[in-house]
Amino acid sequence: MKINTIDAKIAEFQEQYKKLLEMRRRGILFCAQTLKPLNDEGRDQCLEGTDEKIIDEIRANMFMFNDLALLDKREVMAAQRKIIDLAFQMEKAGEIVFPEGV
Repeated sequence: MKINTIDAKIAEFQEQYKKLLEMRRRGILFCAQTLKPLNDEGRDQCLEGTDEKIIDEIRANMFMFNDLALLDKREVMAAQRKIIDLAFQMEKAGEIVFPEGV
């Protein structure tokens, strides 16, 4: 009987934890979208006193890969060059391996 009660409590805890994680994720996304239109100074003021891990998560969600489509052609070409340079550095460090012929 006690094992069933413990199992039920664990399941309840897990369900509540999942809900909290989802709320946190939604909160991070909301903050990211809210702060995105602000300049750096405005963002810094809004995030002042916030835990660095949370700030990193917000910033990581502020700009997505699709946002690159908003850049002009020269900016994209500069982003591509840096990505290629970084990929070659990663290859030299043994972090990635290019397929044959690249």
